[in-house]
Amino acid sequence: MLIFHGSPRFHNLRHTNASLRLENGENIKYIQTQLGHASPTITLNVYAHLMKDRNPEAPQRLENAVFGESGKMVAEMKKGSRS
Repeated sequence: MLIFHGSPRFHNLRHTNASLRLENGENIKYIQTQLGHASPTITLNVYAHLMKDRNPEAPQRLENAVFGESGKMVAEMKKGSRS
């Protein structure tokens, strides 16, 4: 919960918006465009400290992308479906 002393400043709300989007896994490119930054690098320079250092789900997502649900390589499955 945010507690402001006095009225909230626009800049505080802007940082809160970006921070909450990052916390919820929003795409950095989308956040960049919403904030009006010239590039995602600017956004990352400001907000990278809020991003997780570890991502334990990443190896499983990569394995699923390569091997799919069946355990066979996705490229092999696609090649077989063309015949």
